[in-house]
Amino acid sequence: MSSHIDFFECPECGENGNSFIECVLDGVHHQTVSKIDEDGSVIYNHIESEATVDRFQCESCGYVLENEDGSRVDTEEELIEWIKTHKSK
Repeated sequence: MSSHIDFFECPECGENGNSFIECVLDGVHHQTVSKIDEDGSVIYNHIESEATVDRFQCESCGYVLENEDGSRVDTEEELIEWIKTHKSK
C-alpha cells in the first residue's frame, strides 16, 4: 500500500501533477542549493522556513487553493484534504 498522496488536478488549468508553490510571509525562508543544471534548473537539498504560510497555489497557473468556505489553504493538513478532493482521474 502506498503512503504518498496521489496527483491532483487543478480546477483552474486542469494540470495534473503534484507541484505546488508554498507562499510565505514575515520570515526567513532558507534553501540550500545542491546543484544547478546546465539549463539553469536549480536543485535544492534542504529547505528551512521560519515564516508564516500565506497560501498554496498551483505551480502551473498560480491558482490559489481554497477550502470549501473560500478561505485560502494555508496549512499542510488543509493541503492534504484539498488534494484528496481534487485527485486526478
